[in-house]
Amino acid sequence: MAEGEATIYNKLIAEFIGTFMLVFTICCCVLSGASPAFAALAIASVLMVMIYSLGLVSGGNFNPAVSVAIALAQQLHWVSKLSSSSC
Repeated sequence: MAEGEATIYNKLIAEFIGTFMLVFTICCCVLSGASPAFAALAIASVLMVMIYSLGLVSGGNFNPAVSVAIALAQQLHWVSKLSSSSC
């Protein structure tokens, strides 16, 4: 492993945090009854911040459905797919 390269544990934690923030934001938007425009802006903003902050660590696939689809298309290693879809 090269110096500065993220370990699998760092990738798992980054994927968990990113997925948690995405799901938390979606749930808050649904429960608050926010307008669709505000909900879309809130979800997109949180996703953008998570990708910019954690994307270099884990690859930024915070939506498990997207990770599984990419893995099924054989564009992503299975270890990365399992780490992002298990969170």
